[in-house]
Amino acid sequence: TAEPPAVHAGLGHQVGTLAARHLRLILADPGYALFLLLVPVVLAVLALAVPGHEGLRRSVPEHPAEAAQMLVLVFVGAAFMGAAASAREAIAERAIFLRERAVGLRPGAYALAKTLVFTLVAAVQSAVLVGVVTTVKPGPADAVLLSRPVAELAVAVWLTALASCLLSLLGSALVRSLEQTTPVLVVTVMAQLVLCGGMIPVAGRPVLAQLSWFAPARWGYAAGASTVDLPQTGPADRLWTHDWPWWLGSTGALLLSAAACTALFAVRAVRVRRG
Repeated sequence: TAEPPAVHAGLGHQVGTLAARHLRLILADPGYALFLLLVPVVLAVLALAVPGHEGLRRSVPEHPAEAAQMLVLVFVGAAFMGAAASAREAIAERAIFLRERAVGLRPGAYALAKTLVFTLVAAVQSAVLVGVVTTVKPGPADAVLLSRPVAELAVAVWLTALASCLLSLLGSALVRSLEQTTPVLVVTVMAQLVLCGGMIPVAGRPVLAQLSWFAPARWGYAAGASTVDLPQTGPADRLWTHDWPWWLGSTGALLLSAAACTALFAVRAVRVRRG
């Protein structure tokens, strides 16, 4: 069993120790590590089910919704794989966390360590997801800020997966049992499917538009739509504008969401008690 962080260890030392331990646990479980890698591959291969051959380029009249449907698959998929990675994390480790906090572990260090590890996990999964998607179908043609459109898409997918992962991590700290994590995961992912803006228009709709601000898939889809220059056939959504300030605004909202979830998770860790 790994030794808990020392009472007098600094914040940075505790973060490094906890993050390294978490990574070792992932690598020591080949089944779990394989699961993390296979999820984005399966999600990406599903892109073949979308009718058409233009992928994330300009849609043709025969398949006008191809790019929009693929973006829904990619960004709701990113939200799912991020949420699934952390859905049981905090509740499963609650007893260990309480024991280590009793000997000096700082809740902030615990939160930051989890964020660092899941940032790496989300980056790897997103690279696999975007890599396979743009292999089976063409990727976007033009970027709005970065030099390569596929890289720009990958950044948006990564931040969506990360924000969803940290939101799910916060949820796992709020539930009281492992059994409660599955309903929370399902409801969270389904809500993001509805609120992303790709299936049901949310721009300009009272209540629905405001609720969508809290869904990472909404901002991720907007960033992806901005990169792809997605045609707008329904109510205008300014977040989809093919220009760098809009893409930057959407990715900035994802970073803000991730930071807020980390902060709230740390606050929850301070208040958690043995149940």
